[in-house]
Formats: sequence, structure tokens, C-alpha cells
Amino acid sequence: RQYVTREDWVMNAKHQLYARYLHDNYNQPAPWSPTNYLYTTTLGLFQTPQTFVLGETYEINPRTLNSFHFTFGRKFVARFPNSNGIDPAKLGVQNIYTPPMSQDNLQLSVASSFSTGGSGYSKWGVNSFQEADDIDMTRGRHQLAFGGEVLRTQDNQNDEYNDSGTFSFKGIYSNDPLLDFLMGYMDSFTQTLQQDYSYRQTLVQLYAQDTFRLTPRLVMNAGLRWEPTMPSHDYFNRGSVFDLAGFAANRVSRVFYNGPAGQYFYGDPGVTKSFTSDHWLNLSPRLGFVWDVGGDGKTTIRTGG
Repeated sequence: RQYVTREDWVMNAKHQLYARYLHDNYNQPAPWSPTNYLYTTTLGLFQTPQTFVLGETYEINPRTLNSFHFTFGRKFVARFPNSNGIDPAKLGVQNIYTPPMSQDNLQLSVASSFSTGGSGYSKWGVNSFQEADDIDMTRGRHQLAFGGEVLRTQDNQNDEYNDSGTFSFKGIYSNDPLLDFLMGYMDSFTQTLQQDYSYRQTLVQLYAQDTFRLTPRLVMNAGLRWEPTMPSHDYFNRGSVFDLAGFAANRVSRVFYNGPAGQYFYGDPGVTKSFTSDHWLNLSPRLGFVWDVGGDGKTTIRTGG
């Protein structure tokens, strides 16, 4: 189900506004059969993307136009097993912990035969905020354009990818994966902890360009874009870095002093929230030419870099 609406408002000959909202729903139930568990091989999926845009165009004078946009985007996604499903504990497997949201999911793999279950329960919401402004000007033989944008993102994830455990049977005991399964002889068992992320990031971008008519038949376009690299960071400062020299010298973290040597966390000297360095001097120049060979518009040569 998808819904979209738009409103335009012409305030006067120089000033215009518009707003647009889009809402999308997608719902795929988790497969389930009461008579055949082999039917349960994937998770259900629910997602709702939304976008809201507010735009303004204002004519400052007959040779100068300003355009502003604000955009908000959100996407929520959830993957989940069928509530009628089973997990290892319901089958009598002991000494195994399955988190509540994954207790209806049995991940089982028998080589060359079948598999059941999907990856574990997970959900995440991504929010983005963007403000952008562009100015276009004509001055004599110059057509100037400059502007910039600020983009802020929030990425919150709760992923129980493999925390219900995965049982694998490959036939290493009987040379027959199915026979190993019937006897209960596993090749391997894998289980992970829940993974949580709360990423935040802010990006800034600026640009300027000039389209200049050097002669009636030769046009030059020169521009410069500045896009500093500012890596994302976790809102709760989770994460770490590893330093081989610190490991060799047996130096431990000042924040978590019981951690292994060489592993450092936010708050240790030189360790930032993003656990890596920003790169501010990230410039992208551009230069191009268009030549109307005969002056009649039939043949043009273009070059740029």
C-alpha cells in the first residue's frame, strides 16, 4: 500500500512553495505450515518507508534565483519468525538460551537435503534530515551556481541475527548428512549475541561553479565541491580499536582496564567516538570546455576533467 500527496502554493510571481509526503507499507507474513516445518525457511518482513519534502523557490531579482529544500526520511524494518514456530528448547534441547523474540525460530541445516528457519529477529529504524540551498545567478557572460547541504542520519539497529542458534549436519560421522541428523550427531553449532547499533552521522557539502562564455563559440565550466569525510559514531560510544604496538607492550585500556592488551575504547587517549579520523580537506575541482566548431551548432567538441 502506497500513499502520496502533494500541495503547491504560488504565493506570488516570485515566491513558490510545495510540500510532498509519501508513505509506503509492505507486509510479508512469516511462512508457516502446521503439517510441514520444511515450509518455514524465511522470516516475515514488515517495512514502512516515509518521506516528507518541503521546497521553496524565490526569485530574488530577475537574474538571481534561490531554491531551498528540507527533506525528512524514515524507514522502519522488522524481520520476525512466525509466532507458531518452534525453537530448540521446545524440542527438548537442554542448556541453550534463546532470547524471547527468537523463541519461535529453529535454524537447522542438513547438507544436500534441507534447511529450516531464517536468520533471527531484527528491527531497525533509519531517520535522515537534509537541508539544501542552491543559488543560481546570471551576470553578463557568467552563469554562477553555488550552494550546499547538511545531511544528518540516525541508524538504530537491534539484530538478533543468529542468537537462536544454528544446527549443522554434514555427514562427518556416517558419511550421510540425513543419517547424522537422525542420530543427532552435529557437525557444528553456532550462536551469537544480540547486536545493537545506534549510529549517528552529520555530513556537510558545499559547491560553487561558473559557466563562462569565453567567446561566442567557446564555453568554460569550472567548479569546486567540498565534502569533508566525518565517519558515523555510535550514540552510546560502543566499539573499540586494536593497536598491535599496544598489544606487544601489554598496555591496557584506561577505560576498561580488565580488557585485553592493545584494545582501546572511547575515552582512551587518541580514541574518538567514530574510532577513526575525520578528513576535512576533501576537495573535488572540475573544469570543462564546450567548443562550437563551426558556430552553427551542428558540431561541438566537449572535454572535461
